[in-house]
Amino acid sequence: MIRQVLLDWSGTLCDDRELTLAATNETLAYFGAEAVDEATYQREFVLPIEHFYQPRIGAVDREQIDAIFFQRYRALALQSDLFPQVKLLIELLSWRGLR
Repeated sequence: MIRQVLLDWSGTLCDDRELTLAATNETLAYFGAEAVDEATYQREFVLPIEHFYQPRIGAVDREQIDAIFFQRYRALALQSDLFPQVKLLIELLSWRGLR
């Protein structure tokens, strides 16, 4: 019997493309680098993230990058809208006794 459902945030509950780009640009600004536009981000973003950030900000420790990025991401995420049907989905899951 299923008792819990785990949902991914990015692209499942929320379209976070603008949010991610904004947090990325705020992270770049924090380290003194120029912002990137959406086309550049889509074309050049790679994992691990150091390969994206290092040409722009130099040899900064990944933990430092993550700390700034996720601080900004969390703050911006609070202002994001969920996809329209998410509330209904949560209500249906709750009605079925799922968490």
